[in-house]
Amino acid sequence: MWIIMYYFAAAFLFAFLVAPFTAYSLPPDLVPESIGSDPVLKRTEEMRTWNPDNMYEHVNGEAELLIRYGTSGLGFAAYENETGDYVAVDILDLGKPINAYGLYRLYSGCDGEELVIHGATVLADDFTQYGFYGRYFLRINLDIGDTADGRALVEDFLSHFTSRIGDPPALPPALALLQESAEKPCEVNYHPEHIDYDLETG
Repeated sequence: MWIIMYYFAAAFLFAFLVAPFTAYSLPPDLVPESIGSDPVLKRTEEMRTWNPDNMYEHVNGEAELLIRYGTSGLGFAAYENETGDYVAVDILDLGKPINAYGLYRLYSGCDGEELVIHGATVLADDFTQYGFYGRYFLRINLDIGDTADGRALVEDFLSHFTSRIGDPPALPPALALLQESAEKPCEVNYHPEHIDYDLETG
């Protein structure tokens, strides 16, 4: 009897150890090979990806929060040119557009200038620009900051990114109603954990 139990336990452990690890993946052409010009910034390597089990390797300290907002996967791409200009982009798959909106509002707040670039909502602020498009949340780090050249790089990246996704689903009508009643639309937050909205004032 004990021999049979030992056999099944060993077989289960072996199956667990050799089971293939299913990594999160984004479409390989979702990010461009290069952005900008004169001189062009080229992607430093293939886009790297993580799933909720290992994304702490890239966003240590943020992983728990990102998972609470529904992040199912994370992609990272970096660009650099011969003069040392550098751009790094995090792409988070939140599963639903409203979740991406919620995370965007959490990070962006109400400071800075909010733009719509190729359909994506982007907050232009200092050296890190936050955005969302469809179910994706974007964090774009620019070492040249929020300059005319920096915005051109963001626009170049988003032109490619949004064209590969197509038109995203609409956000819930309730969001628009709350934004109409707010002093500023950016005051309306969304919390996927509770599936509710809140309106910040003052």
